[in-house]
Amino acid sequence: MVARRISALLAPGAGERVFDRGEAPRPIRGGDIAILLRRFTNLDAFRRALLRARIPHLVYKGRGFHQAREVLDLVALLTAAVDPDDVLALAAVLRSPLGPVSDDGLALLSLGQRASGAAAHGLSHRALLDRPALAPDDAQVLDRLGPLLAGLHREVDRLGPAALLEAALAETDYVAACAGGLYGEQAAANVDKFLSLARAAELRGESVRAFLGSLQDLAGEDAREPEAAVVEERDPHAVRLLTVHAAKGLEFPVVIVPECATESFKAGAERVLLDPDLGLALKARGADGERRFSRHGQSAAERRRERELSQSRRLLYVAVTRARDLLVLSGRGAKQAESWRRWIDSVAAEAVERGLLRVWRDEGAAQQAGRARAPVDPGRLAELEAADHPDVQRIASASAGALSSTSGSSVSAAVTQIADAAVCARRYQLLHELRLEERPGREPALPDPLGDTHAGSAGARGTLAHRLLEMMPLQLDGPERRAELQRLLALEGEDPSEHGDVVDAVCAFLDSPLGKRLAAAKAERLYRERPFMLRLSAPGSPELFLRGQIDALLLESDAATVVDYKLSQARDTARYAGQLDAYALAAAELVQGALPVRTGIVFLRSPGAPWSERQSTADPGDIRARLLTAAAAIASGRLSGEWPKIEAARCREIECGFIRRCHGDK
Repeated sequence: MVARRISALLAPGAGERVFDRGEAPRPIRGGDIAILLRRFTNLDAFRRALLRARIPHLVYKGRGFHQAREVLDLVALLTAAVDPDDVLALAAVLRSPLGPVSDDGLALLSLGQRASGAAAHGLSHRALLDRPALAPDDAQVLDRLGPLLAGLHREVDRLGPAALLEAALAETDYVAACAGGLYGEQAAANVDKFLSLARAAELRGESVRAFLGSLQDLAGEDAREPEAAVVEERDPHAVRLLTVHAAKGLEFPVVIVPECATESFKAGAERVLLDPDLGLALKARGADGERRFSRHGQSAAERRRERELSQSRRLLYVAVTRARDLLVLSGRGAKQAESWRRWIDSVAAEAVERGLLRVWRDEGAAQQAGRARAPVDPGRLAELEAADHPDVQRIASASAGALSSTSGSSVSAAVTQIADAAVCARRYQLLHELRLEERPGREPALPDPLGDTHAGSAGARGTLAHRLLEMMPLQLDGPERRAELQRLLALEGEDPSEHGDVVDAVCAFLDSPLGKRLAAAKAERLYRERPFMLRLSAPGSPELFLRGQIDALLLESDAATVVDYKLSQARDTARYAGQLDAYALAAAELVQGALPVRTGIVFLRSPGAPWSERQSTADPGDIRARLLTAAAAIASGRLSGEWPKIEAARCREIECGFIRRCHGDK
């Protein structure tokens, strides 16, 4: 939209005029216009729009030279010449306009069987010489690049950086390939600037290695090195792009301020705040696992927000006062959050009435967006037939040996994840790989960022109950117990009055026979919220790293009892067989066979919080086999993309929320 507005201002016959001192009004030239950005985050988007509109421009006090694609390509070329074993540099060179090798070709070089019959072990410079069968265009590129890289490596200690680069560019069409793109003129200028830096380093006696080291230091320090100039600094036809901060003290006939709808303040993920008056504030982790500030921290955060909003208003004032004759403000409709657009809208009606403001809407963009349609209806993707393609078949056949087995791979998973995979691989994928909601409900209301929004979540309440049972002194009774639970809730940043049901459930359990057994146990015989990590392996299976946490492990004279808390009504413990088996295996490892292990669940919402012990515990060898089978299903699904589903009857038996997604209306 900004580029279209500039094109309209520069078009012959445009009605807008600028007024130079002592001269008659004249039409607007490109050099009269300045685009003021809050920051350079979206600079490339504006540059692309101006290039497509063929509007010459320059970036004032830019700093993108070291991140330019052509500079990164040439740095990768020098790095590959210095160190042929640098795989990342080699891949960058192969995919750059110095080649380029296709993605298929790179995959075959990494995974395909070598011409000599040797197995592939990833991308390396040796693969350029002993390479698998490739498409003709990829083979032609490697016939050219292989000898070039080998020659550069031989000469790297004899030639300086400029001579080495000039030799490489003379053997390739790199500059011509760069010049043909949208940023062609800029890219060619950047290559010339890079060569100039290399010549200066060569005159100072620097080697290629020293030159690369100095470039890496500059890039690491985020040096403010602008890209090479394509237009002259004083070109009267070049639009200027700069930040509002850089524009302080300057004046332009026409100023365009885009992105006015961007939020003026967006709370970040800071865990520490320091206020001159209120001091230090830290985010503490609550029972639900979320970090949030206390009321003291919220006051410090509110002060910071007010400071940022005040600074944003001052920045808007600087931006709009840089315009001498015409000011253009651009931005979508204002949201509820504070933004420049929202502040402008608050005075827009009065400004329009007084003739100070004119609203110009980009109807063309809206019509273009309205005509845009997806090439395929997303709801009918499953109806598309699989298409055969020779390139896909070539890649699949060449790399089949490398991907045919999950042996040698590893899987790291939590107990709940591996339990879902043991029941149904498709359910595991939907829940844990794609992170879909099993039973999505209505979109919840947006939370108050300063309020307590965690009380209503069932998962958060369950986590809170676990937290209380972990920290609660079990020997307390009666009013003391309830008072201590309320104190712990306050320490967690929760309002005790909103969690009376959780307190009641915890108290009911502590009054139960099992709760009294836990209270009577010695400290060294009771583990609460005991984390564990099991490493399981077997020939032909992926290695499994199983992580989890046992809610309570009670060691008595006759057995080790694993207790799992559920803030729900009583159900059949067979529903949780996978989890309980994993906990039993972890407990058996902990006691090293000294005690038999029994498992069970406490359903905290049932009257009296009863203990439901599982009647039979599987043999540890059988448990290991089932866990490794589930891990193999995960590894196979990740490699092949195939996640088998169970029958609809079994889905209904486990009350799976994805049954309609997998089986329709069966």
